Amino acid sequence: MHYKEYLKNYKTKLKLAVSKDLEAGLDALCSLCLMQKRFAFLVTIFLLNCNVLPFMKNEKQPASSPEQLGQFFFDAVIQNDFAAFQNLFATKADFLFFLAKSNLSETEKKEHVSNVNDLLRAKEEIKTFYDDVLEEAAACKIDWNKATVSKITHERKTVAGVAQLRITVDWEHAGAPYQFVLRQCLEGADKWVITQNAGFFDPNWREKLAATVQIEKGFAGEQWPAALKRYEAFISQIERDSKLFFKQKDKIETITTIEARVGMVFPKALKNMYLNEGAFAIGDALEMNAVFLYRAEKLLYFLDEDFKALSISQFGLAEMIDFTIGHPELKELLSAEQYAYLNSNYKIFGVYYHNESDYRFYYFDETGKFGTVEYNHDWYHFNRMDWDNTFIPLTTKSKATLSFDALISMEIDEVIAADLEDWLDNGE
Repeated sequence: MHYKEYLKNYKTKLKLAVSKDLEAGLDALCSLCLMQKRFAFLVTIFLLNCNVLPFMKNEKQPASSPEQLGQFFFDAVIQNDFAAFQNLFATKADFLFFLAKSNLSETEKKEHVSNVNDLLRAKEEIKTFYDDVLEEAAACKIDWNKATVSKITHERKTVAGVAQLRITVDWEHAGAPYQFVLRQCLEGADKWVITQNAGFFDPNWREKLAATVQIEKGFAGEQWPAALKRYEAFISQIERDSKLFFKQKDKIETITTIEARVGMVFPKALKNMYLNEGAFAIGDALEMNAVFLYRAEKLLYFLDEDFKALSISQFGLAEMIDFTIGHPELKELLSAEQYAYLNSNYKIFGVYYHNESDYRFYYFDETGKFGTVEYNHDWYHFNRMDWDNTFIPLTTKSKATLSFDALISMEIDEVIAADLEDWLDNGE
């Protein structure tokens, strides 16, 4: 075989980009060889001396710096070399070195030494890390011949007197950025090693994953049943169980009794829902990202004598907020006249639970319009301005401008956005 063919084979096998100058040098060098059989050995020696093939030293030469550890990790992956990958993880001797160098007490050191085997990553665990990296890369259609390292950085912190690093290998493929993240890297007796885990990271993974989900936005004139269908279509795409359920339908007698007791008529759309479909909920009460509409039967229950002890007499806005959060915050901060005005002019029929501190209450007013009012538990303690800006204006004039359809359409958009974020944060 001609030495040109040897060179071509080496470039392919080792994924080596040989420059024209280097190739010209090899040409001159090989012309000195009497036998082409000696070419492979000669090229290898030449390239090693030029430090062109640092990865060929990888198995023999330990990582002398965090940056070299990151480079060796990259090399092991692109060469599909599990043995080299495994060698980057801490051994028993490494852990014993860390312990000796730490500022732990002698008692603590002895305890860790006796359990040092528990700190080691088993070959099976390391193989899992390795396979996960390759699978993630395959999913992103990475061609390792076109992957290049752009930079290697690390974050340092000190644990028990020993430097502990998080090494990030930034690399590119087809113009897109990617990362390898090496966690809890420590300096051993003569090398830097990984003690925790390491893996593939795509900085744009959220955007790419979100793009796989088709989301329909609410629109002007959308009716509330259509909004619920949008939610069902979304939730099926992320392969989660729907949290939507309908409650038992209410009776007209229940509604007329309530209207007579509180002196306010239910808006037609809300009344039709109670009678024809029943109230619905997405999630359970007090569950994160949940929409919860009360049944008319439940609202009547709030008017029972038993609830007067809990300061509920008409499921008004102020008393229902205080009841929901479990503390009479509005009653304490508003005047008696303001508190009474909010209760008599706005009736709560549902709530959106964002988390344990953030709520959005649904109300209707005497004109039959719908509105929402935000409540954050921290306002009471830390941000009175937001609290005042939310509630004080309502003590003189209603801000309800929405139809029932528009309110539900808007809330479904909110639920979909929140569930999408939760899915992206917590995985499929």
